[in-house]
Amino acid sequence: MRSGAAALVLAALVLLTGCQATVGVDASVGRDGAGTVVATATLDKAAAAHVGDLKVRAGDLAPAGWTVREQAAADGGRVVVASRPFRGGTDFGRAMAELGPPFAGFTMTRSRSIFRTHTAVSGAVDLRKGIEAFGDARLTGQLGAGLGLQPADQTALRQALRFKLSMKVPGATKSWPVSLGSRTAVRVSGASWNTDVLFPAFLAIVLLLGLAVLMLWRRYN
Repeated sequence: MRSGAAALVLAALVLLTGCQATVGVDASVGRDGAGTVVATATLDKAAAAHVGDLKVRAGDLAPAGWTVREQAAADGGRVVVASRPFRGGTDFGRAMAELGPPFAGFTMTRSRSIFRTHTAVSGAVDLRKGIEAFGDARLTGQLGAGLGLQPADQTALRQALRFKLSMKVPGATKSWPVSLGSRTAVRVSGASWNTDVLFPAFLAIVLLLGLAVLMLWRRYN
């Protein structure tokens, strides 16, 4: 089974010089440690014409919890979105790894004090092998080195294909441009107030103050 982003990226192998495609990966972590990983492939009009029907089947991704939708872009291009919810740090790392080998090894940690919760995400996107990083041994065996692309085509692909990564945790958001042939370190951390503790505490303080005012009023009246 090929993962969501890998399927979208490998579909872009038919791009020709002058076409443009952007693959965006956005991960959002909520206050409870749950969230969503979204991979979006945006093809311009020329790229969409060369790609044709992407043949991305939602059934191929369903076992891992991915859903896929496709729509036309206003400029005549196409947008394909694969999304997967996660719950907790272990599931987050699994969801990121399912995007393909370049996204393996991501971690999410959370530490909670009485009033605040700190969340941190770290990892790296490793594209030092170029587009081959998204392939597997079987695909390489079928297509050959460079997934069958000539050096000139590989150069054109590096110019045409753009990656963007965004991570959002409670209290912080960061984005990174990611390039074929490079390794990009990723880390973001933030903190949020524990409203489940603060609200009851605030309510208790208000009630105590109200009771104190009432007792004083009765004492002097």
